[in-house]
Amino acid sequence: MKLGRFTLVVIAFSAMLLLARGESERTLCGNTASTCLLSTSAVCEDPEECPERELYTIIIFPLLAVSVGIFLQILQPFLKLQYTLLLLLAGAILGVIGCSADVALLSISLQQWVHLNPAVFFHWFLAPLIFESSFNADWFVFRKLFWQIMFAAFPVVMVQTGIVAAFQKLVIRSPGWDWWASLMFGAMLSATDPIAVTATLKAVGASESLSMLVEGESQLNDGSAYTLWEAFFENVVEDGALSIGDIVVNIIRLSLGGVAMGLAFGLVAVFLLSIVFEMFEVEVSVTLITAFLGFWTAQSPSKLSGVICNVTSGLVLSYAGKPFITPRVRDPLSHIWELLSWLANTVVFFY
Repeated sequence: MKLGRFTLVVIAFSAMLLLARGESERTLCGNTASTCLLSTSAVCEDPEECPERELYTIIIFPLLAVSVGIFLQILQPFLKLQYTLLLLLAGAILGVIGCSADVALLSISLQQWVHLNPAVFFHWFLAPLIFESSFNADWFVFRKLFWQIMFAAFPVVMVQTGIVAAFQKLVIRSPGWDWWASLMFGAMLSATDPIAVTATLKAVGASESLSMLVEGESQLNDGSAYTLWEAFFENVVEDGALSIGDIVVNIIRLSLGGVAMGLAFGLVAVFLLSIVFEMFEVEVSVTLITAFLGFWTAQSPSKLSGVICNVTSGLVLSYAGKPFITPRVRDPLSHIWELLSWLANTVVFFY
């Protein structure tokens, strides 16, 4: 189940920018956040005064999100609405309730998640979403459509970023938005989410090639859009921090570096899978380490694109790693990653 990957990217980007502007100010491109959940911090200044709250209240929200997700997943065939849309509506209702009423420990948990370190949110939720989609892709169809996918995921995304930025700057004219903020906004909106499209294609019996073109482009444009966003982000935080040449070099470094890091992690994972047999725990753990450690290594210490790294490592394992996975492990492993993707999407859209 491949659900809304780039929506998560947008949420993570917004949180990162929000906190980058300062806890007290909480401004985003000249706009001041007004939500009541942002008004006060849920983090204890003195943890010794409230140890129980710090230990268990933070898990209340994700458990509630998954519980609501189970309920909505059961009702979804009858409601005839997208699962992610239902989650979004349920989360909005909870946000209104959280602002208008004191719901005891749940209110504390909501505030803790609002003030959660965006890097934690970014690494733990985006990594499995990106990796699962690439790992479960059909490599042979992907290879056949590679150049069409690359054209749609890179040059087209860049053009669309510019068009959206120009519309924002010249037509909408939001106060406090310069060209860098508009370009960052354009990058955030330029990646497609294939959920509804692929569901429709399957319903009408479209060819596998067309479905893969849409899904494959979505996998790669997550990486290209994030790379563009990250390049523009520095100039939004500090005007003139990077020149045009610096931005071009940064985009190339993030992209090619992410590919190289993904190849390194993917090939090491393939090697490890090739020397083990009938070891369910080891084979599953290899994919988990590849997804989470690879994303963190590329994104944090190496300052590369973790998104592109996971897209690359997932495709490497899809092509070269799956033949080495024990036959009895393949189906459970695929289901494990689908479950992780579903859990991450559920929490993200409810959030």
